[in-house]
Amino acid sequence: MRLNSLLLKHSQEMITVSWALICNFVLLFLIYTGNTVTLGALLIVFFTSFFAGVLIADFKKVVISSIISLVITILLMFLFLFTFPLILGGLYEPILRNALLQVIINKIFKVIFPFTAMLYLVGGILGGIFSDVFI
Repeated sequence: MRLNSLLLKHSQEMITVSWALICNFVLLFLIYTGNTVTLGALLIVFFTSFFAGVLIADFKKVVISSIISLVITILLMFLFLFTFPLILGGLYEPILRNALLQVIINKIFKVIFPFTAMLYLVGGILGGIFSDVFI
């Protein structure tokens, strides 16, 4: 099978994963630097979602992809935030792990909900509408 046909066959999946990775790294940067959600980060999330919506260009697929991308982002954020302190710091005490888990869940929810999650969906839908109308 040629590479072009393989890329076209799985383009929606690649767009969804790329969408999740870009937004994940932006949001993790905010958490690691100790910043709150800034307008610049929200704009990056919005335009990434908009561009993904333009590329997917089907309303039903855009909505499904935005939900899947948001779930992937949350899982990756949890993975990075929970495993790195365990690997680097050697948290062996269950009390410390539970405290770390509570802090991580709190940080993820503060960064993701409500504005970032809405921008995932709204940006993707607007990109899909833009693609249907103008492209």
